[in-house]
Amino acid sequence: MFEGLATKYSSFCLVDLVNGEFEIIKTEKSIREYYKNKPEPDCEFSRYFLPFITVQNHQMLCEYTDYKLVAGKLRHVDYTQTITVNSRLNVGVTCDMEWRIASRNGKGEATRAFFIVKKVNREETKFKKTLREVHDIVEAAWLGIYYIELFHNELPHLKGNDTMMRLIGMDTSMNYSEEEAYESWFKGIPAESMPSVNASLQKMMQGKHDENTYKWIHPELGERYVRCGGVGQKIPGKGYIIMGYHTDVTDQVLREKENSLVVNALADTYRCLYYIDIKSHSYTSYVTNGSMFRKDIPNAGDFDTIRTLFWHNLARNDFEAKVKDFLDLNTIDNRFAYKNRLTLQFLDNEDKWNELKIIVCDRDSNGNVSHFILGLNDIDTQKQVEVRIHNELKQSKEAITLRTTLLQNMSHEIRTPLNAMFGFSQLLGQPEGFISDKEKDEYINYIHNSFNMLSMLIDDILDVSDDEHGQFRINKTQVAVNEICRSSLQIAEIRCPDKVRLYFTTELDDSYSIVSDGRRIQQVLINYLTNACKHTSDGEIHLHLSKTENPGHLTFSVTDTGSGVPPEMAQDIFERFKKLDNMVQGSGLGLNICNVIAENLNGSVKLDTSYTGGARFLFIL
Repeated sequence: MFEGLATKYSSFCLVDLVNGEFEIIKTEKSIREYYKNKPEPDCEFSRYFLPFITVQNHQMLCEYTDYKLVAGKLRHVDYTQTITVNSRLNVGVTCDMEWRIASRNGKGEATRAFFIVKKVNREETKFKKTLREVHDIVEAAWLGIYYIELFHNELPHLKGNDTMMRLIGMDTSMNYSEEEAYESWFKGIPAESMPSVNASLQKMMQGKHDENTYKWIHPELGERYVRCGGVGQKIPGKGYIIMGYHTDVTDQVLREKENSLVVNALADTYRCLYYIDIKSHSYTSYVTNGSMFRKDIPNAGDFDTIRTLFWHNLARNDFEAKVKDFLDLNTIDNRFAYKNRLTLQFLDNEDKWNELKIIVCDRDSNGNVSHFILGLNDIDTQKQVEVRIHNELKQSKEAITLRTTLLQNMSHEIRTPLNAMFGFSQLLGQPEGFISDKEKDEYINYIHNSFNMLSMLIDDILDVSDDEHGQFRINKTQVAVNEICRSSLQIAEIRCPDKVRLYFTTELDDSYSIVSDGRRIQQVLINYLTNACKHTSDGEIHLHLSKTENPGHLTFSVTDTGSGVPPEMAQDIFERFKKLDNMVQGSGLGLNICNVIAENLNGSVKLDTSYTGGARFLFIL
């Protein structure tokens, strides 16, 4: 009863899975001849086919043909996994082996099974595999072939292969008419696609090949994109026949849209973007923003075209050489030996910052650069932000340094007058006769001078704080300027050395007055005069008020014959904590306060650098 089935196979056996007995229904001729010369065939089933099968591990075949193991494998399935082994009987031939259930007992246990060996020619297998691959490729291409009949007085007909039917949403197992097939395709064309579809059909009916990509609405998948191409033929007296192809290109169109979005995004970042082929010394443009680039640079061409434009036309004169060297292809392999990216920032002719960027795409077998991306982007706004952040950090750092310096200076400057006041007051408290009246007057002057120093120092600190918080106080009244000068001179006399002559001259009458803050004017003059007293040990200090030195303005000048101001300090002498000599008493705030007062009074302070006999400071109102 099994002979009919056995004809399909090289060997076919029925095996008793309880005791291992087997019945050979069909076997390979070579096997029969092998055992015919034996006094008795080998009765162990697991060894029966072994001499004719080439396997790397004989144990594998032994286990696969072990009837007890097979019974267990077939407990819940009707067949085992197929294994493939090479045949010794026919070189180039493989054998597929498998077990199939024949019967079970009442408990569902496998009692008998068929052991099947199928011989397969290897070359035939390769051919069938190739056919399957070709079929898969065709299916993967999803290419529909169509044939449309547009005849007079007839409904349009559409014939197509299975792929075409599936593409237009029709079940290939159903018997649709050709009219229904055409209707299925036609009704999927949205209104926005209809003009391009009609235009394409008109060209085809003129005998011209045409291809059109358009949006199409699939009955199940929704919005898709299809590419339809073909050519038409006129049938005299009947109409037209159009033949062609139809394929779904939705993924491709969406990718192109994504690429377009990427290019648009790059266009917002880069002024221009190029793909450079070093071997052909050519470029292809992907992004070109700005009238100069669109006008002067074609979409493709020789690399020297854009190289010259960048360094000669775009870069500012002082950056030309750097840009030229950056775009030198002769040195690119050395510069990119250990990196894949380089950037160069430069100023253009409009004094705006730009950045050139080279990104390596690939290299040849020797590691030399083959292609790279060249991008130019505008970084002027970014540069401004960087400068602002840098200045803010610098100001923050300077503020911390200034506060530290202020604390250090104040600690010393406050302690000095306090110590003097404490020491001389102790001396004044000595018993009568311990010190002379002249010494008492001298000690009192020291205490008074120390008090004035401390008071000025505290005022300076308060003024610095008010200035930082925008609360600098100015109280303007009618001020007699000569009186202010004489009053300032009297306060400074206490600190003037014995060998120094301190005097005041003026070009104005004592009745001359202005509307300003007299206390602030006096503060500037006292700072000038006390500063001069510190640095002048011999000679004179001259306070002068002029109306002619700067016509239209009052000019207060303090001229001394002291040590003067070194040229390297002349530029920043009015900044905080700038001192000519750290060994000389002072906080380094005085001249800075003078500058603040002058600005709040709409005036200015300056150092007369033309004077070389000492130092000459001006206060102009």
